[in-house]
Amino acid sequence: MLPAALVGSWQSLEETGDAATIAYRFTGDGRYKYAGLISYPVPEGVVKITFVAEGTARVDGSELRLRPVTATRSMEDPRAPQDNYTDKPSSLDPERYVWQVTAGVLGLTGDDGNTVRYRRTEQ
Repeated sequence: MLPAALVGSWQSLEETGDAATIAYRFTGDGRYKYAGLISYPVPEGVVKITFVAEGTARVDGSELRLRPVTATRSMEDPRAPQDNYTDKPSSLDPERYVWQVTAGVLGLTGDDGNTVRYRRTEQ
């Protein structure tokens, strides 16, 4: 069971110059889905790198532990289309964050000390 404050869909807050969007969906029964998109323009078009994962989530106090069951990544690069790939297996290493919801904003702080903030998109 996940705390009600965490359950729902969250999208990263946009910051100036940031080319990444991250989204999570947490369910009350301890599951999560993750999608990340990095995109940036190049003269030939737009480079797109996507990450998708799903698995189990567990909260222990202020610690959120994510254990992916499936994870893939895809890349589209108009400069080198022969190197593009879709749904390539990605790391299944567990992740750990310190989590906090304040004034409707979710903060996830990784082991590196960096915090990413998310806004709720739906309950």
